[in-house]
Amino acid sequence: MRRLSLVMLFLPVCAWANFTISPMNQTISPKTKTISYTLENKAASRTAFEISTYHRLLDDEGREFTEPAKELRPFPARVILEPGQTKRIKLMYLGKRSLNSEVAYRVNFLQSDKDVDASELSGVKAKYQFVTALYVSPEKAMPSLNVTARQDEQLHLTLSNSGTKHKILQNWGLSLTDSSGQQHQYSHRLPDVNVLAGSHFTLTLPASSLDSGSLQAELTQQQ
Repeated sequence: MRRLSLVMLFLPVCAWANFTISPMNQTISPKTKTISYTLENKAASRTAFEISTYHRLLDDEGREFTEPAKELRPFPARVILEPGQTKRIKLMYLGKRSLNSEVAYRVNFLQSDKDVDASELSGVKAKYQFVTALYVSPEKAMPSLNVTARQDEQLHLTLSNSGTKHKILQNWGLSLTDSSGQQHQYSHRLPDVNVLAGSHFTLTLPASSLDSGSLQAELTQQQ
């Protein structure tokens, strides 16, 4: 099991440390057999990358962790880019052709020092891992979100996606109502979250101005 340390969910292209990878986010049909990524080396020295694939899962607090995905196979699994070189990486999908619900993956590109001369590594201060998102989604897949809230010293917001497709909440709001009917627009900043299909987790947030107890909750300003 791997914890994810760096996530770039919303960018179509990633350019970092003189390298470009695209796309950063894509959705395919279960009937698709091959997926492509493009890597470009804009640096003055050659660089190696290792490509690996993982299932995405969420724990009960919404934190992502990953497990190896054997049904996604990169070709090649390791690539060396000369200065200025662009390379197309193919990914073979060997999973089920018929799915009831979307499956979420990570395709990671890790900068590697294997097969690179020591002289070319002398100026490298850090390695970079580029983390991309891939969804294998059946036709007509749709998210179905439900939200509940409970408050004590903090607000405990539970998000459940009983649908068949992920839902990203970005720049979203939250309306809360207590048992007396008093309504409150939650004023604290809400984090960007990706509620994967079939996931269920609880966010612990600063308390609202309402009294403790169970609260009705409604999402607003979704994008």
